Amino acid sequence: MRIVIKIGTETLADRSGRIDREQIINLASQISEVKKNNEIIIVSSGAIGCGMGELGINKKPRTMSELQALAAVGQNVLMHNYHEGFRQHNIKIAQLLLSGEDFFVRERYLNMRNTLISLLEMNVVPIINENDSIATQEIKVGDNDRLSAMVAANLESDILIMLSSTDGLYTGDPKRFKNAKLIEKVERITPEIERLAGGSRGLGVGGFKTKLEAAKMCAPAGVKMIIVNGRKENIIIDTIKGSFIGTVFVPQKKKEQRKLWIGTAKPKGIIEIDDGARKALLSGKSLLPAGVKTVKGSFNVGDIVEIKGIAKGIVDYSSSDVERIKGKKSSEINSILGHSTYDAVVRRENMILLI
Repeated sequence: MRIVIKIGTETLADRSGRIDREQIINLASQISEVKKNNEIIIVSSGAIGCGMGELGINKKPRTMSELQALAAVGQNVLMHNYHEGFRQHNIKIAQLLLSGEDFFVRERYLNMRNTLISLLEMNVVPIINENDSIATQEIKVGDNDRLSAMVAANLESDILIMLSSTDGLYTGDPKRFKNAKLIEKVERITPEIERLAGGSRGLGVGGFKTKLEAAKMCAPAGVKMIIVNGRKENIIIDTIKGSFIGTVFVPQKKKEQRKLWIGTAKPKGIIEIDDGARKALLSGKSLLPAGVKTVKGSFNVGDIVEIKGIAKGIVDYSSSDVERIKGKKSSEINSILGHSTYDAVVRRENMILLI
């Protein structure tokens, strides 16, 4: 099996942000055991927390520049400790710092994916983090919950194990409500399930809201996502064996790889369509220029666009060209643009529905 393990900040560090070296040694020991029969990819938080510990800062800063500076300091400390932990088991590791563009730009996405597959073939454990030191708001993935789901979905993984500070998703805050119960299995993410998700807290960035967003990426990709308490003894080994306390998000049937990328890529623009085009898309048809009402954003041929509120897909004409042919018949494209690559603005085979 191919397994992605997401390790949260609160699993790695104490409340002051200092790295818990014994915990990393413990996790490395468990992962080395699981790795005997599986491929392992780690998505690790903790760089900012490690930077705080290294510089003796007890309160997490709020400005982007300060957080990026702490990440730059802490990433080195974090990887050093992983190196020492895995060296005891003769396991080689590799560091990959990614940003949203490594998923949103197809050429970079394919390069990233090929690199990760090559590392797994070399029997190396990739350790991934977002490139917090230089990532701007525009290209940030946002947090490692989302990042781990994007990695798991796009690398055709079987399981995503999220090591959290709690046993999983509860019906209420277990620290406040004694009758709160652990939800052991989520077949489908309903509005009721979403209401149970809390916001961000503590040293980490992602709360249960982002974990549910991650589950929404994993399920269509056929990836089983499991949330467990990362501080429990032998939790990784027990999770693989199936003898664990946690929340399992049941996967759906796998989609083809191209459509997985479309699902996780960030749209470069938005196309608004009329009711006729909406009905056509829902019945499995392509988006023709006649159904386009408005175009927002700037995009080129081959970019991802959102068909507002209904779909995402790879566009076959630039934003300026779509602006010129919107509302027109497909037979008029050549006379308007001087060329006609396809009859559709977005072909059905390059599209996924969002509803």
